[in-house]
Amino acid sequence: MPDTTLSPDRAALRLPQAGLLPSYAAALAEGFVADGGGLPPEDGLLAHLTSLNDPETPVRLPDGSFVRKVPATHFWLAIGDMFIGTVNCRYALTPYLRRRGGHIGYAVRPGLRGRGFATRGLALALAHMRERGFERVLLTCRPDNTPSRRAIERAGGVLEDEAPDAVSGEPVRRYWIALGEGPALPPSAPEALDPEPGAA
Repeated sequence: MPDTTLSPDRAALRLPQAGLLPSYAAALAEGFVADGGGLPPEDGLLAHLTSLNDPETPVRLPDGSFVRKVPATHFWLAIGDMFIGTVNCRYALTPYLRRRGGHIGYAVRPGLRGRGFATRGLALALAHMRERGFERVLLTCRPDNTPSRRAIERAGGVLEDEAPDAVSGEPVRRYWIALGEGPALPPSAPEALDPEPGAA
């Protein structure tokens, strides 16, 4: 069970790594939806981890079709060896991503939702995108996803529109966040990217 003393300001972005797999597997057992939308078999977690940042691994869309990945970095949000959630930073947009998905996507494991981790993950993602030279980024969410909507709006998201998704018909809200030149994180916050424990 996740430690109830975990604080969002200690969370950092990491590349998916084997040391976090036990906690990731526990999150899947909690009901967290696996990266890519499918539940990887227990004996396939390591291969699944390797595929996350492999540009040749296709992405499955909600309609069941597969497409090539856009240039992106897939991060895990973590504190120590505790997997908190996922953060995807995409550096290009397809027509599909312009309607649903955007530049940044994030998800928090069920047992840690409602505690500020989505806000933290988004702040770290915005800092990363600013470092990559982006001046503004697109984010999307369902209108009924109140926590995500609030996180986006607190981060400066400006609503562009709300329209039905072409595949599911569900309404999707699209927000733009201007990154400017200021920090997305307070000066006292930990580094946006945390190396693997023990790594130089």
